Amino acid sequence: MIKSEISGQKNQSAFYKYVINNPKGFFSVREKKEYWKELTNDINGEFELITTVSRDLDKLQIRCIYNGIQITFSETDTKPLLIQATIQSEQLKDFYFEITKGDFIERLLSKLSKRVITLNNSKFDKDYIIKTNNKDKTFRFLDSKSIVDYLLDSDIFYIEGKAQNNNTDFTLMFNVNREVNSYEYLKFIQELFFSFIDNLNKL
Repeated sequence: MIKSEISGQKNQSAFYKYVINNPKGFFSVREKKEYWKELTNDINGEFELITTVSRDLDKLQIRCIYNGIQITFSETDTKPLLIQATIQSEQLKDFYFEITKGDFIERLLSKLSKRVITLNNSKFDKDYIIKTNNKDKTFRFLDSKSIVDYLLDSDIFYIEGKAQNNNTDFTLMFNVNREVNSYEYLKFIQELFFSFIDNLNKL
């Protein structure tokens, strides 16, 4: 269901002139509106296009419920796609992991950390660095060829799962790059996020 859409053309403020003349790091998300709406309908969510008071910046946002868990998708003109959810689970209490794309130097330095693990998948271990405080749980929820293959086909540069304040609230977060420029790719990322939730709930 489409909740609301705050429209308006950008004015010629000093900030807007700056980002137009310095486009690095600035991408207009308004062009993505239609396929964000399409995904919203698919997952029975609520869509918003939010514009700042000065009408300089736009933000796309979808809220939906999946298996009783509220999920938020957001992307702005200055920040890439972010997906977040909070899972309530005793099994995830105190659990932490992060999966990041790293270059050669980062992978080399990561070998010095006791919290870094590998999946014995040469391509995945070459592209990603996994840090965790519980290797057994991390191996179990990543023990899925579909999730590993999905990650290799995606361009997600940071994934984090973290228990909050030693209680049963566990936050899952995806940071994706700016290349989510079609409905098909956005749907792909959404399905991957839902798969993470499913696997975490099985722990």
